[in-house]
Formats: sequence, structure tokens, C-alpha cells
Amino acid sequence: MMHYNVMFCTIQINYSGQWLTIARFTPYPDKLTLGYAGCGGVLEYDAQYVTDFLMSGDYLPFPRVSLPFPIDFLAVRHERWPAFLLDLVPSGAGRRDWLDRLGLKENPGADWTLLTSGARYPVGWLRVVPGGGEQEPLDTGNSIGFTKTDVAAREQDFLEYMIEQGASVAGSSDVQGESPKLLLTEDQDGLLHADGALADSHAKKHWLVKFARKSTLLERQILRNEYAYLRLAAAFHINVHGVEDVELMDGKALFIPRFDRCSTELGVLRFGLESFASAAGVAEFGVRAHHEEHCRLIASYSTSPAEDMLEYLRRDILNICMGNTDNHARNHA
Repeated sequence: MMHYNVMFCTIQINYSGQWLTIARFTPYPDKLTLGYAGCGGVLEYDAQYVTDFLMSGDYLPFPRVSLPFPIDFLAVRHERWPAFLLDLVPSGAGRRDWLDRLGLKENPGADWTLLTSGARYPVGWLRVVPGGGEQEPLDTGNSIGFTKTDVAAREQDFLEYMIEQGASVAGSSDVQGESPKLLLTEDQDGLLHADGALADSHAKKHWLVKFARKSTLLERQILRNEYAYLRLAAAFHINVHGVEDVELMDGKALFIPRFDRCSTELGVLRFGLESFASAAGVAEFGVRAHHEEHCRLIASYSTSPAEDMLEYLRRDILNICMGNTDNHARNHA
């Protein structure tokens, strides 16, 4: 597994099916070993992107790299990484997987390598490319497709195999640890591939697949509960994307349609996704947030603030009723 020894990275955005360079981040090289919290740097929008934005007269086709950063020519210095990069760098189970792939030890000095090597296929419409934006071509010729039945039957064996194939792994923390998740793409024949291993022109649907942490009755019951909770949330009129397609295969693998991807006749559309923590400029993990701050963000950025405020409150009440202890700012987006 290759990792990159570069002194800056390019942030690209996928808009209308095309990857565009939107910004660049250059960390202070003498502080790289201090990680995201101790190593600042300079964030600047791409000059051509800013020029096109100013000349267009129609600003809507030019999204910001992050909500708190208006599009301009200024190079902004930061004492720590800009908060939106923490949405992109692998964390949880994904971080441990990438550390193992790259042969790195768990310490802050690994943060930069994880960002430049492991943020090629994050959720949302942004990606991080090492250096000036050169991107390795996709190798779609050797991708092996699997059925949902294959995925469920092999369980942890399948997870380990897909990790070896370079699949994107995500993880989320709760009181019982972390549950690994795979990001998979379904082709026109209904077979599943690692996210990024299949060209957009061959993609039919996109899935987040969640496994039990261990092949035990208790862990599988937790997975079955999550399946039921998704349907319960929809019954309470919570906006649950694609709930009719959520599927629990043999009680071993939970298939959830991704809401940040949509396959169309024009190709795959990627939608922007930014956590409340990032939108609030919180460049730290595990910081306690307040509802008032979240409501302020909705009021500031939402095009339907009253509707979204009610959705936020309904979600929080249901989380309390269902005993969810993982309802934090990085799980709101």
C-alpha cells in the first residue's frame, strides 16, 4: 500500500459528475508530527475556482469547501487543521485499518499520512488528493463482484477480504466499541464492489454495509435492533433515506442505501455532506456540543430552517427514547 510524502494536498469537489479542484491545504512542515490538533497550516481556494465563481454571476454552481469558508482569494492561516478535514480523514475502525495498511503506529504524527492516503473515497462530494491533484487511474479490470448473500455468508471473512482489496472502511463509536462498515457499489448486474473500484458509468446503486463486531448472538441482535430502529424512525416521520430498501441479510449484514450518492442517466451524482462539528468550526473529536449551537447552524445555513429545526428536535427526542448514546455533533450532518 502506497502512502505519500508530500507537503501539501489538493481538495477536490465532484459537481455535476466532474471532479474540480476547489482548494489546497499546506500544513506547517515542522509541526506535522503534532497531528491535526497541533499542526496548523494555510488553506486557500484554487485561483481558477475563485475566478470562475466571481465571473459567473450565478454563485449557486460553486459550493464552498466548507460552510464557514466563503469563496475568495485570501490564504487563511490556521492554528490547527480546518475542521472539515476531520470529516474526511479516516477515523474509528477506518483509522485502524489504514494504520495497518500503511504500517504506521497510532500517534498524532500519522494524521497527515492518513489524510493524504486514506481520504480518496470519503462520504460526501469532497476528496483529498496528495500534492497538486494528480490522481491514480482507477483499476476496474480486476474488481470481483459479490452478491448480497455472499457478503452475509462470509461476514467477517468478507470484511477482511475487502479490506485487502482496498475497500473503504468506516467506524462509529458508541459505548460498546466500534462496528465496522463497508462502502460498496452495486453494478448493473447486481454485484457488489469496493467503493471506488467501479467506474461511475457502471454503478447502479451505493450501499453502506454494516456487520456485527463479532459473530455472536448478542452482536447480531444489536444489528437486528438497528434494522428495526431505522424502520421505527421512518414510522415517526423522521427523514430516513431509502428505508424501503434497507435489508438485513440472514441477520448478519445490514444493507443501508447511501444518501450521499445517486446514480442517474448522466452518471453518479455526489451530494455535499458536512458534520455539525465541522460547520461549527470544531476541529477536535469528542467535544461536547450544545443544541443551541446546532439550531443556530440550521438557522444560518438551511434553506428550510423551520422544517429542519423540527426534524432535528424529533431526531433528538427519538434518540433519547431509544437509548442512543452516540448522538453527537459528528453524527449530525
